[in-house]
Amino acid sequence: MKTLLLILVLINSFLFANFSLKERVLKSTPGDYSLFLQGKTASLLLIRERSESILTIEEISAPIYQIKNVKLADWIQKGAPGHTSWITYEIDLEKNELLETFSHSRNAWLLTNEEDHFLARLLSLALKPVSYEERKKIGPAPADGESDHRALWTPPLTLEGKLQPKPETLVYSTIWPRDESPLADKKIELYFTSDEKYPLPFWIQLSSGMGSTFAKALDMGKNLSSPYPTTVPRRYPEFLTSVERDEEGYYIEVKCPKYFQEFELVAIDSNNQTISIPFQVLKNSKEHLELSLDIKPLEKEVSYQIMLFPKKNQEYFAELKKSFTISPSKS
Repeated sequence: MKTLLLILVLINSFLFANFSLKERVLKSTPGDYSLFLQGKTASLLLIRERSESILTIEEISAPIYQIKNVKLADWIQKGAPGHTSWITYEIDLEKNELLETFSHSRNAWLLTNEEDHFLARLLSLALKPVSYEERKKIGPAPADGESDHRALWTPPLTLEGKLQPKPETLVYSTIWPRDESPLADKKIELYFTSDEKYPLPFWIQLSSGMGSTFAKALDMGKNLSSPYPTTVPRRYPEFLTSVERDEEGYYIEVKCPKYFQEFELVAIDSNNQTISIPFQVLKNSKEHLELSLDIKPLEKEVSYQIMLFPKKNQEYFAELKKSFTISPSKS
């Protein structure tokens, strides 16, 4: 199972459920972690930052042999030797969407089209408790008509490096919609410890008619740190077009990351006078904005430099390369 799918299942478990998993994760603290094993790959999920609206998770993947018999804290501080990926995900808990994906190993932002596709599905799903009758049990099933007295099967649980002999668990499940994704029609079961101070699931199982796959936590704990800043690196907005005109008015298209919610569009003349340009957002699709401009504050035949500033992060501005001039009306 790809790491991305694990991350997306986790996002869903945080945001939408028949029980309040969102409230559960809001009780977590930075430094909470789960070390998962998927096949021969280990993936460390680390909560870096958590507020009422934003959740930031780091994910470090490496072959399992790279982390055997090592202290996780030391391994991370040394740059996670042998890791194959080191990614930070920033999630908006209020709007239930992925805001940013940044790869520290590549020192680059990752395209989010695929994540957005999965996320749209994830946000429409709900998890339901798995009943006692539906829970996996130890031993062969009883004959027809006989009572089932088998003990419940529970995946192994390790907390802070210590194996828990009889962990109390909560189990929830959902069925993935019939889409074209690798998860289509699969049943997903998530096992959690009943102790809410460990917010992440410790066992994730995906089942279909072709069998099942799982990711298990080798360890879960708290107070793990990272050498990287908690704030995900920001991208700059950028203009996609020049100022364009048709019979109805003036327009411009902008690419703007989702975490910049409010911004100001200005024109600067040759005397460095700044003039605010009123605008309306005509289209807002993912990060693509189409703006309708009110150019009444601007003078004709004056050359202006057009700039866009996020109101709360004005250091991340966009500047139109080509100056803009209102041509005189034709007689």
